[in-house]
Amino acid sequence: MRQGTTPGSLPSFLDVTRLSWKQMLVVPLALLLVCATLLAWNAAKTGSLFNYGIDFTGGTLISFPGSYDLSAQEIEAKLREKFAIKEISVKKGGGVLSVETQGKADDILAYMKAEYGKEGTTTALDVPLAVTFKRQAPAVLVAAYIGMFVVVYVVFRSFLPSVLVGATAFLDMFAAVAFMTALGVRLSLATVAALLMLIGYSVDDNIMLTTRLLKRREELNERIRDSMKTGLTMTMTTLCALIALYAFTTSDVLRDISIVLILGMSADIVNTWFFNTGVMRGYLSKKYRLLEERARRR
Repeated sequence: MRQGTTPGSLPSFLDVTRLSWKQMLVVPLALLLVCATLLAWNAAKTGSLFNYGIDFTGGTLISFPGSYDLSAQEIEAKLREKFAIKEISVKKGGGVLSVETQGKADDILAYMKAEYGKEGTTTALDVPLAVTFKRQAPAVLVAAYIGMFVVVYVVFRSFLPSVLVGATAFLDMFAAVAFMTALGVRLSLATVAALLMLIGYSVDDNIMLTTRLLKRREELNERIRDSMKTGLTMTMTTLCALIALYAFTTSDVLRDISIVLILGMSADIVNTWFFNTGVMRGYLSKKYRLLEERARRR
């Protein structure tokens, strides 16, 4: 037993080793079902699995300098109500109010000048560029997964742990996207970047778990408890920082990034410590039993 680590080092209500490995899989499967239901509901409602932002649909970006008493959300609600525009997004950051819209740019310019005395400048977000973003974003995510799998396989030289690390990262991203649709957070270049960051965090967390389960020699459940204590400490610390960023930032881009990471990392708690840990626990338990049987036969 490693010095300073005891079986009771993890609070009992967090100790997943009290469950069988099959019972551990129930929680992530339930989460997967909820996420699939959310995406299916969004597809039935909007005709698309995801809520695409202007970056992926094309439109016009209008920039208004200066400060405003109302929040970006309040201004966006006013513009939606006045002009009945389906696709519109208002963000603040860097002393600029940015309005992304799929139509009625001239009307918005006139309204903002009359209401706030602000002169705006427009930039066309061309549909060909949006189509390129839409086509390349999945390719970037797939390339990230392939590179991740290769690196993990080279490190562990074992197929199942490598697949589990990749599967857990995918489930984290799937959950983040599903809850994004439920909360009205749109897919944009910023949120795609956040999803890539989420992959990196998930891989880091799961490599720590896999390394401890495969390389250490303590009793299996003790390895799980020790890994979980370290992993949850890392995750909760990061979540606190992200929640503070979401609550106090004045930049809507940073708010979008932080909410995606909060959603994904919350899902990672379930997917890492129930799905990945559960499958690895069943795999290693069976492996150890086979080794003991072979040793007895000798």
